[in-house]
Amino acid sequence: LLCPNTNALLMNHCSNKNCKVNAELRWATDNPISEEWRNTFSLQKLSKQKFRGLAMDVVATRTIHPGEEVYFNYGSQWEKAWIKHKKHFDSDKTRSTLSAKEANLLNDIPNEFMTHNLRSIQPSSTSKNTDYLFTVCRFWLTDFDNHVRWEIDDNGTNWTTHSDKEILKRYASDGSEYGEDVSYEFHHDYSYWPCAIVSKDEEDSTTSMSYYLVRILQSRFHIEENWSTNGLPRLLTRYPRSSIEFFC
Repeated sequence: LLCPNTNALLMNHCSNKNCKVNAELRWATDNPISEEWRNTFSLQKLSKQKFRGLAMDVVATRTIHPGEEVYFNYGSQWEKAWIKHKKHFDSDKTRSTLSAKEANLLNDIPNEFMTHNLRSIQPSSTSKNTDYLFTVCRFWLTDFDNHVRWEIDDNGTNWTTHSDKEILKRYASDGSEYGEDVSYEFHHDYSYWPCAIVSKDEEDSTTSMSYYLVRILQSRFHIEENWSTNGLPRLLTRYPRSSIEFFC
């Protein structure tokens, strides 16, 4: 919860009953921001921060030899919850059709991952085979995002009452500019925003590249945009498949 994007995720649990713990988590003592947040911020204030500030150190509790796996104890409550999970887990009911890795390797995104509706951000399928993936799109702000169109809609009319053609004309821009050959590399560059895939747009027969109509959602790592504040749809047409990523 505190450091979800670090290599600490790769360190497995071990209780002293079945293996040898050789490390533990401690609050970082050389990080002034972390100390300030931990000692002075309320939970409510912490929840509103837009960047990571709390930091922890992974500290060896004994000599760790080369090639030895790093273990620490997640705690008795975690272990009890894990035992309960294993007891009641039913793989036939909960197994996802595709892993995030498998979904990212697909040239064409399955229909069940799309909303097929400009007014919705939820996939049209009610299958549990889609609700486990988090979809992100490579995105950066342009002059289009600073336009007056993102103020309150004409005469206070709800945008969802407009036709699809009108919505696209007013709120969509060409997304092909986000198709540079750059794959996802780092969490900390914040270049990917949450998004919803609306539908397949077209396909380039010369390159076999698939394009989609997508809706960009507000990133919590950026200042809120007018289109998000006013509940308006930020749409991109001809958005390249290569700039869409899935995470579990």
